[in-house]
Amino acid sequence: MQLSAILLTFIATTAVANPLPDSNVGYVNTLSARGCFGSGASWGNRQDKARDAAKRACKERLGKPTGYLGNEQRSYCANLGGNVKVNFNIKRIGNSKQSLDFNACYDGLRKEIEGCNHGGRTKYANWEYTSTGPMPILGPAKMTLPVSPGSGIERCQVESMGFV
Repeated sequence: MQLSAILLTFIATTAVANPLPDSNVGYVNTLSARGCFGSGASWGNRQDKARDAAKRACKERLGKPTGYLGNEQRSYCANLGGNVKVNFNIKRIGNSKQSLDFNACYDGLRKEIEGCNHGGRTKYANWEYTSTGPMPILGPAKMTLPVSPGSGIERCQVESMGFV
């Protein structure tokens, strides 16, 4: 029993002292806390569309080489087809301005799509990434704007959720 406690302590200490590189932040030594949502619709066959939507979100709105202000957050809502949408949100953690390039943006959102069957939220030292998972588009007040003709993915605004 003492050997297992010693081994567990060694593994935990090694993991904290030598974390794996993470492209979501500008430096290596960062711990993250992933929280997968435990309910709601699962991605199913929509994972590819969700990844495409995440790329579009990072290209059009969320990946900002010009920088996020301290504690600024940005959201993006994309229609996955069949009256189903996904909401993405990225929040800058900290008071200083920092840029978020396309690759770091997409990598963070992709992890929420691939790592959490119903979407999730992961908080790193400098950024928090959220993907709601697939959700039904409800109500007649929804508004969709085509992103690119024939893409099959549209951007939507849902005022009740506060996503713009």
